[in-house]
Order: sequence, then C-alpha cells, then structure tokens
Amino acid sequence: MASMAPIAAGLMMVTGCGGAAANAGRPLPAYGGHAAELFDDGIEPLTVGYPSDQEGPPSADNRLRERTQVGDAVVRARVTTVNKVEGSSGLSWQLGMHTAERLAGTGPLDADFTLLVASSAPAAGIVRAWEARLVGTQVIAFVREFAKQGAPPGEAGDLRFHIAPDSGEEKKAVTSAVLLEQVR
Repeated sequence: MASMAPIAAGLMMVTGCGGAAANAGRPLPAYGGHAAELFDDGIEPLTVGYPSDQEGPPSADNRLRERTQVGDAVVRARVTTVNKVEGSSGLSWQLGMHTAERLAGTGPLDADFTLLVASSAPAAGIVRAWEARLVGTQVIAFVREFAKQGAPPGEAGDLRFHIAPDSGEEKKAVTSAVLLEQVR
C-alpha cells in the first residue's frame, strides 16, 4: 500500500491541472481542432538529439510563432522526473518539469509542473525510447491549459504541450514571435 502513495500523489498532480495554478474562473478553451495541432503533446526528435526532416529553421516555423502567441506559457525547463503510470486507460508517463526561465505568456504555470504523456500521444515513442535519459534534458516547452471534456466551467483543466529543443535558434524564434505580437 505504501508503494502506491507516490503514484497516487502523482495522479493528483496531473488531475489537479498538471502544475498549473487554479484557473480562477478564467474560461478555458476546448481541446481540439487547430489547438490540438499546436499543442499536440509532442516532443520534437531533435530534443533528444535525433535528426528529423524539419523544414527550415525555427524562425520560419509558423506553428512556433502561433504557439508562442496563444500559449499560456513558453518556458525553458528541465525534465526532473519521468514516471511510468499504468492505469485503466493504459500506459502513460508523467514528465516532472522545472522552469528555468519564462520566455513568453502570462498564463498560470507553476515553477514545477507535470505534463502527462498518454500512450497514444505523439511524444509517447520518444518517452518510451528515452525514458530515463530524458531526466536532466533542457527543453523549451509551449504549454496551454484546456478545459477537461465534460468538466463544469471553473474547474482546473489539462495542460497540453509541445516540446522543442532548448537551442539559441529556438529561443530567438520565440523572442521574435513575442515582439511580432506586441507590434500588432
């Protein structure tokens, strides 16, 4: 029974909004459509050093710009823990994150937060393959809170994310996106 305590505590963190501050009654958008494309619960392969066929530099990525402008927070963060959870809906992972620097966004996000990666999420393959080696990895996380399906208004939502490599080019592209938003 004592071995279940860490899992139960972790599940409470995830269901408690994954580390985001209570939404204090702010309306949360539904998760789906274009928002699900932007905050796809994905990890870019280059984050773990695996080359990809990414089209051009981060500064040319329109989705990066849009994630930055509509997200609750864009942070440079370090993966502190990776916990595998087997539940009724199958295997999932909890990524414990610690914020090193906020790059954009004014939405609520605690300095330490948890992201949930379902076995069906785009990030699942990377987390499955790199599980223990992810700990200590520096990333740029684009995070937005969405309403839980069927939850009453005002209830804490789910954090959805997109994780990119923590590189100078990525950080510069985020900064540019923030500046573009300010001049609009």
